[in-house]
Amino acid sequence: MDRFVTSNATAQIVTICPRKSQNRPLRCDRGWGMRKSFRDSVRSVTKEKLGKSPEWRHLRGRVTLSCAVALSGLDEHSFASKYLYGGRSESGLMGKWLSTKTALWRSSAQRLNKELPGTIDTFDLSLFELLTDEPIEVKRIRKLLEPYRATEHDGAPLVYWKFPNQADRLADRSHVPVLVETDTQGLFACNDHYSFIAILGVVRLADETGDSDLHWNASKDMFRALPALLKLPWFRENAESLIRQLERVRCRMLVSSLMFDVDWDVIWRQVDDPNHQPNRNRRPLNPATARFVEIEDPIMEAEIIPGAEVRRRERVREARMAKK
Repeated sequence: MDRFVTSNATAQIVTICPRKSQNRPLRCDRGWGMRKSFRDSVRSVTKEKLGKSPEWRHLRGRVTLSCAVALSGLDEHSFASKYLYGGRSESGLMGKWLSTKTALWRSSAQRLNKELPGTIDTFDLSLFELLTDEPIEVKRIRKLLEPYRATEHDGAPLVYWKFPNQADRLADRSHVPVLVETDTQGLFACNDHYSFIAILGVVRLADETGDSDLHWNASKDMFRALPALLKLPWFRENAESLIRQLERVRCRMLVSSLMFDVDWDVIWRQVDDPNHQPNRNRRPLNPATARFVEIEDPIMEAEIIPGAEVRRRERVREARMAKK
């Protein structure tokens, strides 16, 4: 059991029983209501309303446009002239989509996809809706994750996750089978944007079911897996908005917001490192130890200090000050 100590002088011990989340799938299909986070509760009291077009929709539009520009091989101005305006006078639509004035609609992404195949696949990624800073029904989360869930043909229930790039992964022997829904460490080892989306989905399921232990651990793995997503240029170009929304998702549970910090220098080093490999079995061996090389952990765990220890340190500090 984990012991958490609160306050400085009158310490109270709160015991949290681990739920063994890594060993079983979440039981989320029995009519759970949508859980309100602290931020949701504050908004309900202050009557604060979220914008009609939430930030994740604008992020989806900007990422989709960045992907389309990359697929075209043109700069933004030439891309807009060729694929948006078609020789007509410029309407400023590209600028509006790239700003927060208007969001790109799916119909526009479909038109771009006719000439730049793959554009709609980026637009349809489940990632964006899972970033919302509002409660999501469990049924909706499961619907968003359905494209990544293994079927009986794929080996379910022995294998839980299957991603669209599995055939390529099997061919180059980089496939990592993930047998349990909540195995976010296994998903982290998969090291691609699909597995990142699955981890984000587990975080949202933990949020909606009130599983603070799973939310805490899955949130840490979400940031550990982030370099795989940011290696895609269209996400890296929009990293500021993406990271801001991930932090909001993390802070939907108090324990996850308090119990660790993220070392962003480590994250960006891993993004820029072409040899960054979360799957330990594919890392080189250290010749001195004959063990697999370890990678930097961007997660900085918080230290739990009992109230009696805090008081002892205060007295030591006071004694030192008295001698001066």
